Amino acid sequence: MSKKKNMSRASTTEKTVSRKPLILQAVLDCLAVLWAASVFLFLPVVGFPQTQFFTPDAKENQVLLGKDIKTIPYFGIEDLGEKFILKPALKSDWRWIAAKNIPHPKGAFSAFVMDGYVYANFKGDIRSSLRRVKARKDITALVQSNAFHIAFENGEGKDEEVILFIATTEKKRVEILIDKSVFGAARRLVYSLGAGDARLLKISHGEKMNEWQPLAFPTKPARRRIDFTQEWKFTTGNPKNAESVGFNDSKWERVALPHTWNATDQYDDRNLNDGLDIYANYYRGDAWYRKTFTPPDDANGKKLWIEFEAANQTAEVWLNGKPLGKHIGGFLNFKFNLTDKLMFGKPNVIAVKVNNAYSPDIPPHVGDFNMPGGLTREASLHITNNTHIESVTITTPAVSKSAASLNAVTQVRNDGETKTLTLATNLISPEGYIVATMTTTATVEKFQTHLFTQSVAEIAYPALWSPESPALYQVVSRIYDTAEMESGNRAPALDEITTNIGFRWFEFTADKGFFLNGKRLQLCGVNLHQDRFGYGNAVPDSVRVQDLRLFKAMGINFVRLAHYPHDESMLDECDRLGIIVYTEIPYVNSVGREQFFENTKTMLRELIRRDRNHPSIVFWGVANETIEPWLTDEDLKLCLKLIGELHALAKSEDPTRLTIQAQNTLADTSVMNLTDVVGRNRYSGWYQRMIEDFGKIMDEEHRLHPHWKILISEYGADGKRGFHVDDPQRMDFSETYQVKFHEGYLKQLGEREWIAGGAVWNGADFASHAKQGNIPRINEKGLVDYKRVPKDAYYLYQSKWSQKPMAYIVSHTRTRLFGKPNEIKPLRVFTNCDSLELFHNGKSLGVQKATFVWNVQWSEGEHVFTAKGTKRGDSATDQLKIDYIIGEPPHRAMKLKKSDEKGGIE
Repeated sequence: MSKKKNMSRASTTEKTVSRKPLILQAVLDCLAVLWAASVFLFLPVVGFPQTQFFTPDAKENQVLLGKDIKTIPYFGIEDLGEKFILKPALKSDWRWIAAKNIPHPKGAFSAFVMDGYVYANFKGDIRSSLRRVKARKDITALVQSNAFHIAFENGEGKDEEVILFIATTEKKRVEILIDKSVFGAARRLVYSLGAGDARLLKISHGEKMNEWQPLAFPTKPARRRIDFTQEWKFTTGNPKNAESVGFNDSKWERVALPHTWNATDQYDDRNLNDGLDIYANYYRGDAWYRKTFTPPDDANGKKLWIEFEAANQTAEVWLNGKPLGKHIGGFLNFKFNLTDKLMFGKPNVIAVKVNNAYSPDIPPHVGDFNMPGGLTREASLHITNNTHIESVTITTPAVSKSAASLNAVTQVRNDGETKTLTLATNLISPEGYIVATMTTTATVEKFQTHLFTQSVAEIAYPALWSPESPALYQVVSRIYDTAEMESGNRAPALDEITTNIGFRWFEFTADKGFFLNGKRLQLCGVNLHQDRFGYGNAVPDSVRVQDLRLFKAMGINFVRLAHYPHDESMLDECDRLGIIVYTEIPYVNSVGREQFFENTKTMLRELIRRDRNHPSIVFWGVANETIEPWLTDEDLKLCLKLIGELHALAKSEDPTRLTIQAQNTLADTSVMNLTDVVGRNRYSGWYQRMIEDFGKIMDEEHRLHPHWKILISEYGADGKRGFHVDDPQRMDFSETYQVKFHEGYLKQLGEREWIAGGAVWNGADFASHAKQGNIPRINEKGLVDYKRVPKDAYYLYQSKWSQKPMAYIVSHTRTRLFGKPNEIKPLRVFTNCDSLELFHNGKSLGVQKATFVWNVQWSEGEHVFTAKGTKRGDSATDQLKIDYIIGEPPHRAMKLKKSDEKGGIE
């Protein structure tokens, strides 16, 4: 988006408030308005003759009707004498429970539990297993709502506060009316709650009553998104006039987005089952998509855009036969303005021509991954008012444990008449409280853009974002027509955007590695490609984020999203899970000329502008394995030039983060001085040398270049899930050797503090047309296979990185053993437990606290092993059945094809 400055008339006033005035903060958060009793009529709140229960589950609420609260385990009430004792036991996916009219000799009372706190208007003593809040006064009767609610009053005088809890078990637009006796004037709050949602509001009042502003919640969202993933028509090839309205697409395939035409022609189960190299190639060329739609009537007069979240790798778009534009690059969002081109009240046709063929002008030229073509992510139709927010950029210039500052730059576009606008921005804490409020007013001319700059000088004791505690704040930005707002009439927001942010600071040193929030943090991570069995790279958001959850359970705190920008849903999930991110552009292996330079820089610019608000991102990756020894002198100079320009571009777009490049062999070591951090792709013990050579090579590199800030950006070995050997060797593609490789690297990484950590190549197996291992067209370096089933190495890492107690008997993928009668063979358990006992057919083989390897005497037949361990009082168990067969194992040969002109085993 363009950033045109000084396009508005002079009179610009700014007002920044941190914490105070509290009522203005509360109002902007709640979007409250003056209530006209003649317009909003609700029945009075009445008491209930019996206790009424509320949980996030509507069916459960029916089950609880009429029950004695002392019999309901969710509340855990043990005694209703002089003391109110409550030890709640919520279900794992519940945040809250509530009960109204709980009987007691001192008078019926109400209580609710939310996010680790218990609130009650009980007149006696409250005892609880949770932190408790005892309210001074029950004002529930002064609040009316179409949802369940409890209202308390706390504090005295200036510190007076209303605590309001609302909940609903069905999706509902909740309206709340607060009696005038509470705030001096009647107030109305409106919220949209989903099924099973609850909200806790804390509203300060007292002396600040006069600062309540007449801002209204819009009856319809100012910004709307319409899903555009369904009812597409598709064909490969390049039919003539496919963009025209009258084109006959009746014989085209019906598809839904995300979609790729290479989901199976790059790889399918036949390769795994029979080991044959079936596919000589996968289709790279032209294909077309068409969709017919009628825009909603109420969008007439609004601004409308169509957005595609990715099209691999070029896309040309038409509306009703007229060109909208072209986008280059297969991994980032792009959109086109439809406002003046749509026909309302009749069908419109969107046509998209996508091409995934090699181009010398578009990165990547080559790579150890496929380039499936298609509209590979979601598509949407966006509707806004003529005055709308185009972007919000948040930075946190200073962060410490005791204080933080914040800058917000909000780009507002006015495609309506010239008007004075007010931008109201709230910073909301992870608990839902308003921490700071900023209001800025400016007059913006017709068809102009204005940059609103706002800041908060100090936020006291911010909750810090980290892998252990990924605290997320929200920046809620709302733009208003100032004249409407000041007129006393209800003034709906013209537009609203919510941005998740986090407060954290980091440092990377050459001698000590990476620090987050003042503490050294060993980066323990994986690389991830976006493709998946059965989907190719067209993976739904709900499926793709499962990878992050799978590896978070393994114990990662770091991920490299290789070798291109991933879907933004992955960044959102990393923010929530507390996973530090290294994201990058697809400048891989080789370099092009002038147009290649421009396209590469455009990709980096688009990536940074899309993702710069994500607290999880620390590293902008600008290149991968580009300084190879086979480069010509001219290409080497171009590579150095491009990496230098990409570093400078990243710093101009976002000076707050680190640049990084990942290199393997180095034709010129000077390239490593061009970025903040040096990423090293290391494969000693797989492609060449021995496992223990990794540490020796890195020690020599550190001696020669002590100023390099080093992160191991890749390391790994292939292992076919279920393939085991007794004598593992380099490049045998066995799980056995893969475990041996990773044990060696984990040890060596842990011995070198100046290496910040590393990312396993790869988290999951992925399709690669170049690969010819024992599963053709699959890179098998994953810790889980292409279908996301874990290999032994996954559990090795879980035993080293996860804090949750675990035990895994090696190996669940090898359930048959061959050998001699009564032969002694070792059995190993991966565990992070302090101690672990192994049982063999019900008999204990003893307790171990270190090596976790037991010598087992094997006889023919089934053997059942059970492992039981403890860690800090918590337990972990695992069980495995193994058939022992007397004799030699059947012959297992692995055929490795000879190298062809495209490369052999890699």
